[in-house]
Amino acid sequence: MVFCWASSIGGCDGGPSREHIISEGILSLFSGVGVHGFPWCRDAPKTVGPSSLTSHVLCERHNSELSSTDAAAITLFTILRNHHDPATPCYPHPVSLDGFALERWLLKSSISVSLQESEPPAWPKPWGKVPVPRELALVAFDASRLCLRRGLYWRGIVGQSFVSEDRLDITPCVGRDGSVGGFRWAFRGLQLYLWLHPTDTLVEVFPRHTVIAGETGSSLIYRPNGMTLRRPPALFCEFRFLWGVGAPNNEMQQTAENRGG
Repeated sequence: MVFCWASSIGGCDGGPSREHIISEGILSLFSGVGVHGFPWCRDAPKTVGPSSLTSHVLCERHNSELSSTDAAAITLFTILRNHHDPATPCYPHPVSLDGFALERWLLKSSISVSLQESEPPAWPKPWGKVPVPRELALVAFDASRLCLRRGLYWRGIVGQSFVSEDRLDITPCVGRDGSVGGFRWAFRGLQLYLWLHPTDTLVEVFPRHTVIAGETGSSLIYRPNGMTLRRPPALFCEFRFLWGVGAPNNEMQQTAENRGG
């Protein structure tokens, strides 16, 4: 282990861990995983066993402390997976998801994926060339909160259809200064953004007429309250994001038409 990316907040213990790059609870749903984009599979996808998708970028203590974020991501992934399985019955009651836990899961997973490269991401100023800025490490470990329009966004419109596949895609979002300002996730087809840049806002970075996946009317919603999934003609599942006491009010971001990135 060259470093524990959470060492800046102190408390490292237990030596290098063997953490999964993506939560084991998600990877365990598959017998094999096709991977594309890491240095060892840049040119073509490779199929590997889920147990092999591990890394050594945290100490045992910090890896254990981050496991509390997994439940929200696994629950969301499972709901989206069941939605397209005709044999799965509809959910009789709304499902609650911890919004901050999902936000932290996206953060820790984005960091874990980024650190598979030979060099750390080019973070914005004033963070500089460090493996992981201390400010982000504190957020990942629930010792601080993202603010000023940073955090989780959903990209979509009411009534849209999306193709839910057994896949996760992650793409860095490059800010106006050329640094990594955040990450775009396709979470089983659900478009999610984790915006981290300390000064730029997500809607400032991308051109007004950017179109992604042909969704010409899509908007960005900051820290959404929830979503409803239908499996015609019935309501399949309603899930709600809980943001806790004092969380910023959810509102439509200034993305009237074709904003995104």
